[in-house]
Amino acid sequence: GAGGGGGGMFAPLPAPLVDRGPAVALAYTYLGDAVWEVYARQHMVLRRATEAAAAARAGTRGVAMRPQEATMRGWCSSIAMRGHLRRLLDGDVITDQELAILKWGRDYGHESRSGHNKEEHKEASALEALVAYWYLF
Repeated sequence: GAGGGGGGMFAPLPAPLVDRGPAVALAYTYLGDAVWEVYARQHMVLRRATEAAAAARAGTRGVAMRPQEATMRGWCSSIAMRGHLRRLLDGDVITDQELAILKWGRDYGHESRSGHNKEEHKEASALEALVAYWYLF
């Protein structure tokens, strides 16, 4: 993917993981969740900046930038993640290797949480694992 890289003071990234245990899957979902949150907030900031620039050109009042709105609007919820995953799958753009990572994240990369729909949460975990994979590799 276009993400993380291992430059600077960080150690180089390892070859694609051989250990596909549940603990590694869970770590991937945590990382994928964080990366997704950053991209959701980036999207919100860029969208607001575009709206503010258009308002300035029109001579109207600007739009306040509140990147936390990405979370408040549910862009990072398990429901939203499930929807994004389904669009990716329906778009037939996922490789066989990526499908394997989705299955791995779905099967092992989630913790049960009260009040969450179990299937939605599993599918969100699948996408989070894939996002982490794209970020790292």
